[in-house]
Amino acid sequence: MRLVPSTKLRSLGIGAAIAVGASLGLLAPAAMAAPTNDNFAAREVIPSTLPAAAEGSNVGATAEPYEFIAEAAFEAHNSVWWVWEAPSTQIVSIGTCGTEFQPVVAVFVGEELPGLMLHRLFPANEVAGPDCAAEHSFRAVAGTKYDIAVQGEATGGIPGSVGPTAGEGQIKLQITPTAAPANDAFAAATPIQQIVWELPDGSRTMLGSAGGSNWGATSEPGEPVQAGVGGGASVWYRLIAPGAGKISLSTSANERLHPVLAVYTGSAVSALTPIAATSVSGRPVFFDADAGEEFRIAVDGLPDTEGAPWMGNFDLVLGEALPPGTSNASGAPELQTATVKPRPAAKAPVATASPADPAPPQLTGHSVDSRSRMASFRFASSIHGASFRCKLDQAAFHACASPLRLRHLDLGAHRLGIETVVGRHRVSDPAVVHFTIRAPQGRAHGSAGQGASRR
Repeated sequence: MRLVPSTKLRSLGIGAAIAVGASLGLLAPAAMAAPTNDNFAAREVIPSTLPAAAEGSNVGATAEPYEFIAEAAFEAHNSVWWVWEAPSTQIVSIGTCGTEFQPVVAVFVGEELPGLMLHRLFPANEVAGPDCAAEHSFRAVAGTKYDIAVQGEATGGIPGSVGPTAGEGQIKLQITPTAAPANDAFAAATPIQQIVWELPDGSRTMLGSAGGSNWGATSEPGEPVQAGVGGGASVWYRLIAPGAGKISLSTSANERLHPVLAVYTGSAVSALTPIAATSVSGRPVFFDADAGEEFRIAVDGLPDTEGAPWMGNFDLVLGEALPPGTSNASGAPELQTATVKPRPAAKAPVATASPADPAPPQLTGHSVDSRSRMASFRFASSIHGASFRCKLDQAAFHACASPLRLRHLDLGAHRLGIETVVGRHRVSDPAVVHFTIRAPQGRAHGSAGQGASRR
């Protein structure tokens, strides 16, 4: 594809560009020449073999009759065209990393412009993918030719107007196969990281979380249809209950993912007993657990109108109330309430706290990353002006603040104590959090925190 000069000249306006071109002895009309793949009939061929890449520009590009892609987010009318034939049926990702503007990408099927069928429309700003922040995935069918249009998004003014504000510049296009996540298979289920938060009164809560993605995930032979509605892009997690109680489990995801959550018992993918399920993002499921009981958890995507699963990133969040003194089957050591010496009554901060209200720290957030051997905890106190002291494992208590970030942690179980302090006086017995840094498994595809996107 023939590249055109910088948009800086174009930003001066057509008249100014001609004047500048004349003064420099340049041929101004050449600077406004349309790209060679401006029209659908002249679309450039992207090699079928993956990964594939193409480069170009939409500077000077125009719309042509019957180019019916002027939707709300697709009104700039400065599109350029490519065509790619799928070598096999698989999930592929279209990326625009390195493009000079935020492009709108549309994928069509058809041989003539008036009869094109829109296959996928990826608006500008919908930029989420497993690897590149400007990547979108969809299911390609072997032998099908996909027409790909890239253009800028109109940002105001007269609809259909072309200018620097409409999004134009150099374009870099990539088409890659979407690799399956590390926990795609039932046998490779990812353990859910857990912590146990214990207050001085003996009350205990198990909390857990796991980030993940079902980008490129598949369904195994014999695998049940998740929640009866799953689209067949499931990933698997493993949970061992640390004590008897009722577990709550939910997914948190971008609305475009439409996650499906299913909980099972059983040791084989073809011999599972369903325990709980939901196809509503954010809606928790509840189920009873015995200490040491193992559960398998699947996260899938709902099928779209073509029957292919939605894909994206998500978080799993779980919790369970534990009675005092129960065993911890998650791998952390048995919890013991810290022994605290009585405080002299004269040192009690009467103005800010009373003996009836020891105000132990309150856990407001946590993250445990075994791969990086890091953990972070957020905590707060109901006492105005309170501060904190922390103690990790066998170390002494020392001043700390929220958020507390622990780095270079050893593999194995850890115990963190957090106590509330006013001035130099401790006003609460320490709350205790137990967590485990496990040996890392294979790298999962995608991570929590990335926004989710429709395939």
